[in-house]
Amino acid sequence: MLGDMLVTDDKSPFQNKQFVANLFKRAEEARERRMSMKDMQECVHGDAVVYTGASDTQVNWGGNDDPRPILEEDQEYLIDYVEVHSWHTKVKLIGIQGLFNSVSFTPRS
Repeated sequence: MLGDMLVTDDKSPFQNKQFVANLFKRAEEARERRMSMKDMQECVHGDAVVYTGASDTQVNWGGNDDPRPILEEDQEYLIDYVEVHSWHTKVKLIGIQGLFNSVSFTPRS
């Protein structure tokens, strides 16, 4: 594991293998979200997406609507339209009220 190659002193949090594993996991999740955001910007009416969940931060960023009480995780939905802003992208789903943060979805291939 890459974390095992880090050279640190005894007081560094990098000595904790669980900390390092979580750090790399979060980095990979962030990379996947960036890839998803790029893909989401290219979605058009009728494209299928899967809802992957949302955090408070994702809901609050850009004044998005909260999908958690409405949508079910790992379920497929259809895009009505996509609003691309300078720092975020919003998704409108067919037949569902609200505009949601695109990072809460992954395109269905």
